[in-house]
Amino acid sequence: MKNITKENGIVVLSLFDGMSCGRLALESAQIKVDKYIASEIKTFAIAHTQKHFPSTIQIGDVTKVYYNKWNKTLYSHCEREIVDSIANHPTQSEWTPSQIKAFEKKHLEVCDDGNIYKWLWKKAIPVHEGPIDLILSGSPCQSFSSAHYFSYGNKEYGLSGKSGLFYEFLRILKEANPTYYFFENVKMKKQSEEELSNYLGTKALHINSNLLTYQNRDRLYWTNIKGITMPQDAKLNFQDFKLKTLPRVEHIIRHNKFHEDKLPLTLTKYEINKIAKDNHWAYEEMKKFKPSMTRKEFVDELHAQLWEATQKVMPFRIKMWDACLNKGPYASKNLDLPTSTKCGALTLKNDRTPSTSGLIAFGDFYRYLTRIEMSKAQGIPYSYTKDFSYNQANNALGDAWSTPIIAHCLSFMK
Repeated sequence: MKNITKENGIVVLSLFDGMSCGRLALESAQIKVDKYIASEIKTFAIAHTQKHFPSTIQIGDVTKVYYNKWNKTLYSHCEREIVDSIANHPTQSEWTPSQIKAFEKKHLEVCDDGNIYKWLWKKAIPVHEGPIDLILSGSPCQSFSSAHYFSYGNKEYGLSGKSGLFYEFLRILKEANPTYYFFENVKMKKQSEEELSNYLGTKALHINSNLLTYQNRDRLYWTNIKGITMPQDAKLNFQDFKLKTLPRVEHIIRHNKFHEDKLPLTLTKYEINKIAKDNHWAYEEMKKFKPSMTRKEFVDELHAQLWEATQKVMPFRIKMWDACLNKGPYASKNLDLPTSTKCGALTLKNDRTPSTSGLIAFGDFYRYLTRIEMSKAQGIPYSYTKDFSYNQANNALGDAWSTPIIAHCLSFMK
């Protein structure tokens, strides 16, 4: 195994890379990266990664990523043909060892999804020659999640749904045989967890991000990194970080968001100073990328973020809000209103699931988490996400890793 030190850089292959939270975590853990290869298909996430880490090698669709174990080369944009499938053999539940040996003699690949693939690697793009030190992966979690089960039951649950892309990670893991691997996914039904554990040959670590952030984000981690301990509770309180403004300003923001006639927003110097003081952590965070930012500029940005997070009163939102207040037809679903020390897990939609991340009382209704609150919930510097639009931030951060937790785990490689 490779000796991982601060000076000894590693080659990283990140599958389903998103906005490269794995790279942020490696930096935080002070692990040097010689080469970072990312498989991702969301164009705005790729552009974001390249802006912050221009040396990243983007290789696109994970289903076209292939590591040839005979010439030890990683290829992108590699086409493949299905030569045979276990589905064509109804009397068999899996391939026999003798069949697998015969397939591999012809350089055909037997995958855990039951298919036999022929890779057309000579027409593909070689992107790396040599071993891979670390494979990171967080394959789609949608059909493993409680939200999916809440909405659809067993229909396309687990590996039979979108989360079946786990097989692509498993395939590449077996092809490349890296020194280390690290795989993340949501808390799921015990049967599915045991299924993934059997595939990977190790049990999952259960770690809630609320130990190092103010977000309740219970996740499972599979890895061959030894000796990982539970992080010490930092006891971060969401109420200490929730953006605050004046009650009269909340009314003006709500009115101006949904009405053509705009109410004037004029603030005294005292009010500006008070808002900046009440949100001092956000002010300091924004000054990291703009040291010259004045309090007035900060308050303007804060109100702009509150404005874009403010939601219109609609029937389904009324139901969700009533549930948070423990009344109405959805009261039994136990939706979390973040008035406690933690907010719920970030998702692609703020208020569509039982673990809703942030319905925050605002004016006469509620708002969602702002962009800076979402970044802080994931332990990601706002300077890294500030260029996202609100929808992009919601999408990228809902899919993202809790960076402090990942950094903690990866630090045990050293």
